Amino acid sequence: MMLPRWFGDESSLEVEARKAALRTANETGAAAHFTFYETAFKTWDLNVPNIDIAAFKQGSYDLITLRANDPAFVAQLYQRMIWWANEADLTSCPKSQQELASTIGRQIDDLRKDILQTRLTAIHGHSWQDGVRGAIDAISSLAQDHIRAGGATFALT
Repeated sequence: MMLPRWFGDESSLEVEARKAALRTANETGAAAHFTFYETAFKTWDLNVPNIDIAAFKQGSYDLITLRANDPAFVAQLYQRMIWWANEADLTSCPKSQQELASTIGRQIDDLRKDILQTRLTAIHGHSWQDGVRGAIDAISSLAQDHIRAGGATFALT
């Protein structure tokens, strides 16, 4: 893929992501938009300030739906997203770019949490880097956030 780091400019990534999503909307919804940015985040291309987070989020949901909500796919996607927008790689960048990366990182983290809460329907140990323990740790970290916020209720069934 021709990322702005090597070709084009920072606005071209969003433009091309939208074009791809429009061309494939009947078959894949917004999944192409998500896929464009997945590639950019894997290489942490700094030229992502124009990302449409709503389209990115919808693309992730459409991609999961295309995979029939497969719990193994959901787990793998969740884990891949951990490494996107890694702020540690930005120490030599201007402060404004570090702030942008931090904002994007928080939005991706929120999406990861949402995917785990709304799309994960089963745990398959082989799908998680640390097996079932890794899955339970990820899920329990979400519950801890709710407990700290005072919004969690539990019922034994």
